[in-house]
Amino acid sequence: MKTIPGLIIILAIQWVNIAQTAAADKLIIKGEITGTKNTGKSFKIKLYQKYIKATEQFDASTYQAEIKHNQFRFDINTQMEFNYLQIVDTTVSRHTRELLFLMRGVPEINIRWIQGKIRFIGKNSDLLNCQSELFDQMIYVEKGMSMTTDAAYYDNILKRKQTLHGKMDSILNLYKGKIAGKDYKLIRANVISRIDMAMVSLFSLPPKSLETTPYINDLFRQYFIEASEEDKYDDQTVDQSFSLAQYIYMLRSLEVNLINRLKGKETSFADLYQSLQTNYSGLLREKALLISFIELYFTKRDAAEYLDRAYRLFTPGFYKKKMFAFISANLPGTKVFPFQFLDTTGKLVKLDDFKGKVAIMDIWFRGCKPCLDLAPHMKAIAEDYKDNKDVVFISLSIDKNKADWRAAYKDYSGESFVNLNVGELGTDQPFFEFYNIRMYPTILLIDKNSRLITISPPRPLTTEKKEAFKKLINQHL
Repeated sequence: MKTIPGLIIILAIQWVNIAQTAAADKLIIKGEITGTKNTGKSFKIKLYQKYIKATEQFDASTYQAEIKHNQFRFDINTQMEFNYLQIVDTTVSRHTRELLFLMRGVPEINIRWIQGKIRFIGKNSDLLNCQSELFDQMIYVEKGMSMTTDAAYYDNILKRKQTLHGKMDSILNLYKGKIAGKDYKLIRANVISRIDMAMVSLFSLPPKSLETTPYINDLFRQYFIEASEEDKYDDQTVDQSFSLAQYIYMLRSLEVNLINRLKGKETSFADLYQSLQTNYSGLLREKALLISFIELYFTKRDAAEYLDRAYRLFTPGFYKKKMFAFISANLPGTKVFPFQFLDTTGKLVKLDDFKGKVAIMDIWFRGCKPCLDLAPHMKAIAEDYKDNKDVVFISLSIDKNKADWRAAYKDYSGESFVNLNVGELGTDQPFFEFYNIRMYPTILLIDKNSRLITISPPRPLTTEKKEAFKKLINQHL
C-alpha cells in the first residue's frame, strides 16, 4: 500500500485502575488520524499477552473502533496484562502492520505516523522509539540482494547479517539505561532473531550448483548454528519473545534439510524432532516443538507419531495447555468445529446439515495452482460416489470476492459438490484459526457423527493415493 504523505496517527494508551471495586483494569486507547479520508471507517488493533509465532496468534485480542471526525477510542475492560501492541489497520503500510511493539508498563502512548515511519512522543516513549528505530532497519534485510545462488550469494547473506546485527546493537546502545534491563534484553532477542529468520529464509534457497552444497553447509553451521549456541536466554525472555522460538524452529529445519540434501533424502518430521529434543531444553524447546507441529503437522506424514512423546516433554503451564489444545483439535474422533458458510443461493449452511453423512471438504481459492492440480482428481472421486446418499462433497472457497468465486467454482468443483464461500471475513474467523489452516488446498474428512476423520488425508494425485483416500471414506460409511 502506498504511504499517504502527511498521514499522522496519534495514539494514546492509558491504563485506569478500578481497584476500589475489585473489578478489572480498564485500558483506554485513543487516537487521531489526519491526512487521510478515512473518516467514517474504523480503526483496528490487536493486543497480545503472548505471541507464539507469525500467523498463529494464540492469545490475540482484536479490537475495532469507529473513526469519528478522524478520532477513535477503545474502552477495554480486562484483567489481562497485554505485552504487545499491533496496529493492523489498513491505514498504515504492510510493513507496519507486521510489527509488534512491546508495550508493558507504558501508561500512555502517543504515536505519530509520518511518511512511512512511526515515532512516539510523551512519557515513557523510549521503550517504543527504540523498537521503532530498530524496525526501520528491517526493510534493508533483503533490499538489493542478488537472487543468483552461487557461492557469492551465500557469502553476501553472512555479510548482511553481520552488518544488520551491528546496526541493531548501535541503536540499542543509544537506549541503554533509558529502558529496563529485562526489556532491553527482550527487544534485542526479538529484533536479532527476526533478522536471522530472514537470513535463514534467504539461505534456504537451493544453490545454483550442487557442488557448492558442502561449502554452504559449512557456512551455515559456523555462522548460524554455532553462533546461535553462543546465545543464552533466560526463561522469561524465551517466554515473552515473539520471534526467538520461531527462529530456532527455522534454524533447525534448515539444518536437517541441508544435511538431507547432501544425502539425496527427503526430510522427515523425525529429523527435526530429534534435533530440537537433543539441542534444547525448557521453554525454548517447548515453544519450538509447538511451532513445529503447527507448521508441519499437515505436511509431514510422520508428525502425528510424535504428538504423545512431545507432549510428555512439556512441563505444566501455558505451553503444555496449548500443546494439548492442538492435539485435541487435530486428533481423529474429535468434534469438528461448528462451521457455517453461505452457499451459492445465499443460504447459510452449517456442520449439522451434514450429520448422518461422511463429508469431504475441499478448501481452496481461485488461482491456487496446487488446488487446480487436485481439482480433477477430487471430481473423479466424487463421481465414484455420486449414487451414494451417505457421502457428500463440499467445496469451500476462501475468495472474498463473490464474483471471482462464482466465476471459478463451476469449473473447479462443479454442481455435484455443495459449493460454499467464506464471505467478507475471509479466513479471519474461528474455523480457520481452530485448525490453523494456511496451506491450500486443505481437505477435511468428517464422519457421520460430525467428528474429524483427518485433516491430512492422502493427496489423491496418483492411483495408489486415490485408493487410500477412498479407503478412508469407505471405513466410515
